[in-house]
Amino acid sequence: LSNTKPEQFLGNRKAGWIDEGVAHWFEDKVTGKCTNFCFEEVLMQPGAGFKGGRWRAPVRRMVDAGEDKSFAELSILNTDQLTFTDHALAFAYVDFLLATQGGAKFRDLVKLAKRDQPMREALQTVYGLNPLTIVAPFRQWVKENYSPLEPR
Repeated sequence: LSNTKPEQFLGNRKAGWIDEGVAHWFEDKVTGKCTNFCFEEVLMQPGAGFKGGRWRAPVRRMVDAGEDKSFAELSILNTDQLTFTDHALAFAYVDFLLATQGGAKFRDLVKLAKRDQPMREALQTVYGLNPLTIVAPFRQWVKENYSPLEPR
């Protein structure tokens, strides 16, 4: 992602959710689970982990319980500020945006983030959403697409 034009690392530009969310999204698509992290990241946190690297059920349970961090909070963190559950939510937000709006719009969001446009403005420009209005459709989509039960 950092090498796509314009070449910028988003992880230290208050867009860690994009940086990590995309990485986990691709990992999930290729391997069916999310288990890789930079050595400086969350696996160093005691107790971090969801069963087998499968994140959809835990994300669904977080959403059902209202324990998911607000997008307004998540969307301004650098990569090294993300907790383990933030990584799972970042994956889910990327999954949601790609599934519901497609790759072209997501590409446009990434380009704006790389040009240091604040996330609230980039979301509005690309999706007609803001950090507050994205939450309801995200939660509804998660409830419709992620089972609360662990896969076998």
